[in-house]
Amino acid sequence: MAENKDSDVLGIIAAALAGAVIGAAIAVLLTPKTGEEVRRELKESLGELTTKLKEVGSTLKEKVEEVVEKVKKEKEEAEGEPSPEDAMG
Repeated sequence: MAENKDSDVLGIIAAALAGAVIGAAIAVLLTPKTGEEVRRELKESLGELTTKLKEVGSTLKEKVEEVVEKVKKEKEEAEGEPSPEDAMG
């Protein structure tokens, strides 16, 4: 159940970041500025987005690794337990 909440939170974060980038791009493009200023601001926004996406990706990787380890552990524990047929004799 916790994995679902984590993935929901990461999805919300990713959607918020995407929305922020889209909003910033629209604002930059619709603001009356010189081409040089627009390019500079877009480059800065792209840099910020790249940094944030790396952070989200790192967090997602950690969560996936945790889930994989948990599944491996549960599988090992299940393999160590006798099957229902073995338990009945």
